[in-house]
Amino acid sequence: MATVFSVDARDWKRYTGSSMMRHRFFTNLDLSGETIRLLEREQIQQMSRVLQLKVGEEIILFNGTGEEVAGRITILRAKEIEIAVSRRQQNTNEPAQRVVLYSAILKRDNFEWVVQKATEVGVAAIVPVVTERTVKRGLSFERLRKIAIEAAEQSGRAVVPEIHEAMDLPRAFAEAENLFGTSIFLDFCDKSLTAEDCRLSSSKNIALFIGPEGGWSETERMLAEEKKFLIRSLGKTTLRAETAAIIASYFATHL
Repeated sequence: MATVFSVDARDWKRYTGSSMMRHRFFTNLDLSGETIRLLEREQIQQMSRVLQLKVGEEIILFNGTGEEVAGRITILRAKEIEIAVSRRQQNTNEPAQRVVLYSAILKRDNFEWVVQKATEVGVAAIVPVVTERTVKRGLSFERLRKIAIEAAEQSGRAVVPEIHEAMDLPRAFAEAENLFGTSIFLDFCDKSLTAEDCRLSSSKNIALFIGPEGGWSETERMLAEEKKFLIRSLGKTTLRAETAAIIASYFATHL
């Protein structure tokens, strides 16, 4: 029977090595037991065929609750993998600030890139927004969810950001006004985003709005002003929408 014990954050890397050296996998399963059976076909194929993991190798599992466990593969079959849990740990990598990214839907695969990188830098959720100048409308939410899971696995996060259904900008503004202590509207203006802007929310909840490739319309800017959102820029240079989304997301979550 596997011995299950807890370790503190300082000892976690000593026991498991760098998180980049251990394969991490997200699962919806309960991680409280001493053994965990993985039955999801795609995940089994990834472990056995793509990564070519073997019996005896150690992996890390997490389920979005903040806890992760390390264990060794004891059974590896075509339809099941069994893990014997040896250690468990509360993941402390999540940012103190809870940032929800309201991003205009971007063309081609740029929105997928935003989901991947915003997950890596620490946003809590991503809301696709339809604006006046939005060109692309259709999204594959199953694919976006998969991208977010893989990015969370790779980056060492404790949770996978929720990908919300798309909504129009007025609805997104109303939601942010009701739920968040601070709402930041990124646009071309004379006032740059500062760390102090991101610390104004006593609840540590921040809504971050990124516009489409063609920028916000004048009507959308006026509505943001009426809502008394913080209108801020990311400097004097003109950034692509996807670049602005990631820079602003990192700034809001970590500074």
